[in-house]
Amino acid sequence: MIVISSMNKIFLFLIVAIIYSCSPKSQEKIKPNILWLTFEDTSPQYIGCYGNRWAKTPTMDALAKEGVLFNSAFSTGTACSPSRYTLITGCRTTSYGTGHHRSSYGIPDHIEPFPELLREAGYYTSNNSKTDYNTSKAQSFIKSAWDESSAQAGWWNRKPGQPFFAVFNSIHSHQSRTMTNPWWKYEEQILDSLEKNSIIMDSDFEMPPIYKDTPEMRKEHARVYNAIQLTDIHFGRILERLNAEALRDSTIIFCFSDHGQGISWGKCHPRAMGYRVPFIIWFPDMYKHLSPWGTNVVTSDVIDFADLPATVLSLVGIDIPEYMEGVPLLGSNSGEPKKYTIGGLDRSGENLALSRSISDGEYIFNKNFMPFQSEMRWQKYFDYGESAQLIRKDFEEGNLNAIQASVFDKHAETLFKLENDPWETTNLIRNSNTKQLLNEMRSVLKRDLIDKRDAHFIHEYSFTKSGKTPFMLSTDSLFYPAEEVINMAFLCGEKDALTSQLEALNHENDIVRYWAAIGIYSHFTLFGNSVEGQMIKLDDPYPPADIFLKATHARYLANKKALKQLINYLKNGYAELGTLSAQLLLLENNYEPEVLEQVIQNCEASKFGAVRQSGELFKHKFLAEKLHYDHFW
Repeated sequence: MIVISSMNKIFLFLIVAIIYSCSPKSQEKIKPNILWLTFEDTSPQYIGCYGNRWAKTPTMDALAKEGVLFNSAFSTGTACSPSRYTLITGCRTTSYGTGHHRSSYGIPDHIEPFPELLREAGYYTSNNSKTDYNTSKAQSFIKSAWDESSAQAGWWNRKPGQPFFAVFNSIHSHQSRTMTNPWWKYEEQILDSLEKNSIIMDSDFEMPPIYKDTPEMRKEHARVYNAIQLTDIHFGRILERLNAEALRDSTIIFCFSDHGQGISWGKCHPRAMGYRVPFIIWFPDMYKHLSPWGTNVVTSDVIDFADLPATVLSLVGIDIPEYMEGVPLLGSNSGEPKKYTIGGLDRSGENLALSRSISDGEYIFNKNFMPFQSEMRWQKYFDYGESAQLIRKDFEEGNLNAIQASVFDKHAETLFKLENDPWETTNLIRNSNTKQLLNEMRSVLKRDLIDKRDAHFIHEYSFTKSGKTPFMLSTDSLFYPAEEVINMAFLCGEKDALTSQLEALNHENDIVRYWAAIGIYSHFTLFGNSVEGQMIKLDDPYPPADIFLKATHARYLANKKALKQLINYLKNGYAELGTLSAQLLLLENNYEPEVLEQVIQNCEASKFGAVRQSGELFKHKFLAEKLHYDHFW
């Protein structure tokens, strides 16, 4: 397979464009069939064509061998619903507050699903069958985007000769199969569908260095390989039907996962293993001239999910809406590859998180704006999984080496070089050789968050309280002075920032004070108590800021009054406040029995599911109660 650089790609594209422009066909609108084979929760390291010799992925490997394999393809989020918001709109979640997993906030009326434009251009559009578009407009999106969206949908219901855009999403590699569901459910969902002699056994692969190599962890890790094998079989059957109906020679195929691996260190982690995806484009002979890379090649071009809607529209000659943020990869409007891709990790389930990452394909820099917690954050959906419990148990017993235990480290920034460190084991944040690159990445990232007025820096309580959408509040400069807020947030995790954060507790703006309070709590977590307790306010009129102040006093200044007030938030009338309080209380390691009892009682009495789930985590962490199984998927 040929490896092609970005400069060679541009040169090749110019030659192809000149030749193609001289052809009579160039005067016609190209309407190839387009097939998206999408799958769940998978990182490139687990696919054969990306160098994994133990993987059984012949269908994907064949597509890659004949097509274009992308080494630097990224999702824009590390959970499925934020990623799918971008895939259906061509917009990053940043400005719209759609990064919180399984939220349903409103977005501006003019943003529509891109397949709607394909339908208007004469395409038959089908989706089989996941949507998960992460906005209150999801149902209207489904109605306007698809001629059919169901488990039976496919190109086969179109009119004779009608071009199609068909999406098939394979669920087999989802986290529920690779990590969360109990073993009996995994056997039912995966192993029972595989030939017994094809099942990948515990000893059939090399364990990545980030996981402890034990029989128990090997058993869990084999789930990943078998789930991906079943995904590959699923895709093979779809392609068999495409071949049988003589459509392969007129169909361009895209094959990619929705984000990184559905196991610890991957999905919902601020790493390339959360963002970077396997991505392949396959061209039939009649459309090979449309590939600016050629075929049977590997490219290092940086692409992300915001590029895909623009690419499909450009490919078939449809004008790209101005609100779309991506760079078209194909067609008459294709542009030069982007230098950087920027992604986000936000709340998932009951867990609190906010990280932003930027990558040039070779390096990835992450800024964690909530460094008071490690990457092994408490979340029932992850902690139910046997592998997560094994990792926690081995850590508590001191059985992990430094690399394996680093997932419990608390840090504000990381920088990894992906080419020679694909498992992201060596943080280069203090490496003098990368200082210039780091400063540039940090600067570009900050500028982007300010310019996009990233709505996720506003706590979700404000959306519920005001009744306004994240987009509406983020565009209100009085409520949300974006530059001041982002600058204050960037101080989180900086040891010398405490004075500025203490001063900012008197700022007139709620959101600035909120980030000052987070910074102070983070400072105590990372660096210990270095100020007199009376210097830190106990109360704030903005409840999310108030919760962080009370958590600081309760956890680090032994203030029992503050602890009681923090516990009272668990039965507050806002789910967002109860969940925030619960997440901070979970970070404490010791409670007096009567205090723990009160915490659990308040959680169990809550009318909000996320708070009740936190109560289960308290019992699991402090009372060694086993988390009960829910059919999550």
